[in-house]
Amino acid sequence: MYDGTGQPTVLTTEINDLQRGELYRFYVTSVNYVGEGAPSPSAVLLCAATPTAPGQPKLISSSPTSISFTWTAPADNGGVPIQTY
Repeated sequence: MYDGTGQPTVLTTEINDLQRGELYRFYVTSVNYVGEGAPSPSAVLLCAATPTAPGQPKLISSSPTSISFTWTAPADNGGVPIQTY
């Protein structure tokens, strides 16, 4: 939970110690001397990072007009399944 007391112009925050691959729901409220306003619409955000590089391509076969090769999956998928290469 972010408490922006005394910092009304700060419009960003960072939440730490979240679990990779997990979805989190966030919303924001504003407070003035009268009280707390209604919450913003919530956003469901995914805690993830970009994957590491896949393995180096290795030749399977080739012909005068085509090449077939393979590679290994990244060692770290960033916390979510790889969708495409």
